Amino acid sequence: MSFLEENLRALEAAGCDTAKIAEGCAGLEAFTARDGQVSATLDGVYVHSGFSPEKEAARLIQSLSPQAPRTLVVYGFGLGYHIEAFFAACPEGRAIVVEPDAAFFHAALKLRDFTCLFRRGGFRLLLAADPEALVQGLHECGEEAPQVLRLRPVYARNENYYKKADAVLARLASRRDINMNTLKRFGRLWVRNLARNMALIGSCPGICHIGGMFAGFPVLVAAAGPGLDAVLPRLAEIRKRCLLVAVDTSYAACLRSQAEPDFVVVVDPQYWNTRHLDRARQGKAILISESSTHPRIFRLLPGKTFLGGSIFPLGRYLEEATQPKGKLGAGGSVSTSAWDFARLIGGSPIIMAGLDLGFPSKNTHYRGSFFEDRMFSLSGRLWPGETQSCRYLYDGSPRMVPDNSGGEVLSDMRMLIYIWWFELQAKRYPAVKTLTLSAQGAKVGGIAPAALGEVLALPERRGEIDARIAALRGCAAEPADAGRLGAALETLGEELGRLECLCDEGLRRTAAIRKRGSAARPTALAALGEIDEKILGLECRDIAGFLMAAALQSITASGDADMASALANAEKLYATLGESAKYHRAILAGAARA
Repeated sequence: MSFLEENLRALEAAGCDTAKIAEGCAGLEAFTARDGQVSATLDGVYVHSGFSPEKEAARLIQSLSPQAPRTLVVYGFGLGYHIEAFFAACPEGRAIVVEPDAAFFHAALKLRDFTCLFRRGGFRLLLAADPEALVQGLHECGEEAPQVLRLRPVYARNENYYKKADAVLARLASRRDINMNTLKRFGRLWVRNLARNMALIGSCPGICHIGGMFAGFPVLVAAAGPGLDAVLPRLAEIRKRCLLVAVDTSYAACLRSQAEPDFVVVVDPQYWNTRHLDRARQGKAILISESSTHPRIFRLLPGKTFLGGSIFPLGRYLEEATQPKGKLGAGGSVSTSAWDFARLIGGSPIIMAGLDLGFPSKNTHYRGSFFEDRMFSLSGRLWPGETQSCRYLYDGSPRMVPDNSGGEVLSDMRMLIYIWWFELQAKRYPAVKTLTLSAQGAKVGGIAPAALGEVLALPERRGEIDARIAALRGCAAEPADAGRLGAALETLGEELGRLECLCDEGLRRTAAIRKRGSAARPTALAALGEIDEKILGLECRDIAGFLMAAALQSITASGDADMASALANAEKLYATLGESAKYHRAILAGAARA
């Protein structure tokens, strides 16, 4: 059997789509390198070395960083030598290979045996795919920043394509930076909120109970952008025709318009965000939230509540001890969560109001919002509201972007992240029809503009909607096993205590190595290895590790170039992990006493 047949069989067994593979690559010439390995030129340019392709590939991987990266994005499959060298240096690594030229790839399959490479669990091939497919591939790799390896001859031949891939990676890097900064700012707050909301995790049903319940019903999601002003006067009429989902920032405005929402989505952990509901009376709206939301929200809206599953290790641990909730998407804004909730319940179409993702007429929110009221309440002779508004507009790297009417609107980097998120969801869920009523809002691929009259022309369905809402009010969570939750918390507390002791021992060992010098290193380093193995064996390591993302980023960036650097990184790791374990243990103990 030929290389081509064996390779195709291995690709299919690995679940790769071989339908795009095409024959007829012009400009590729194969030859035998001096060391006997096959090499090739592409349009007269060497794809790999003419002397020793394997040695060249090994040097290329070694040049990436002091340590082999765990996730590598490879621009160009070539003849696979560089990818094999990566897995030789990092057997547990993941390589996402981006190859736009299906004909070149077909020719490469004839020249070498790639069956072992294709069978590796960490190998992922994006062949002739939209560069946006990188998003999903890297999503499976978690939040770790990948390194990029460009096979220069292939990159130059498809430069425009790879520039689009570079833009995707740049957006992902920006998103990672935002996530890291958000974690630094709110990590401990999320943990405190989770501990204080522990009882709700057991008593509130999950959003999984609502999945598909409103299939085929139009759903209007009221966000808090300035475009909401045009919708509010007709919102009561729209409510007769649509299920109404508000976010915390628009809830009060809906009530003032005599249009009580059916659901209100709140996911923010901050106290100040709860102030949007200060003057909003508790009605019949069902609260959709998450267990790390600020506890005051559950006091302000004490009616029926459904929880989405936690994205944080502590929350997932507590849910495993009680009951699953179902996943609610998060794109950094409550409006993204509200849209995903509308998708989850089967809304069709999903109609967005106030989702401007920009600043039409240089307005930031609808008139009378808490943002606007607070801005003017804090204004003074030297700090007027106009100055505060201008600062908000221009602090986020402002830029003009296309709007839904064919013109342009002022937006910024923060909004571009949300635009990208919505565009990604449109590609991920092509069957979900989403419309926007914000004619002056930023244009979002996959979301079509609609006129207010189109929504008002929909048939009235309020009776059907109310009947289903009434059925939801009777949905209760299965009684939580208090004994199981208590046992899980006791086990977690004991493990966190052991982790804290192990980290203290690690700090003592690293200090001893520094003090006694090279003579003590072999024995001491072996002891550190034993400590690390014990830490990896603790279930709580991910829970405590949640608060040390910044330290891990610093350690990864510095590398272990020498013994002094390795010891410094070890000390930082033990100190940060031990501090996190101590913090979690104290917070959980306090919550148990409350």
